[in-house]
Amino acid sequence: MSPQRQRIISIIQDGGPADAKSIADILNQDRITTQQLLKRMVRDGLLATLPLAPRTYYATQQQEATNEDK
Repeated sequence: MSPQRQRIISIIQDGGPADAKSIADILNQDRITTQQLLKRMVRDGLLATLPLAPRTYYATQQQEATNEDK
């Protein structure tokens, strides 16, 4: 997993569910670029979106279990 993906997962695990703008601000990165990466991470099963807030991301249980093993 890329360092940027690891950083995003850490941000969400430490601070709870977050939207692309919040994550982009922390990473000091463009919101659109961050949004595209977040969508790829959802596609890859690393993140999911909240049902009532489809632009808010959280780490999947699968990802949380993987990080606990480390």
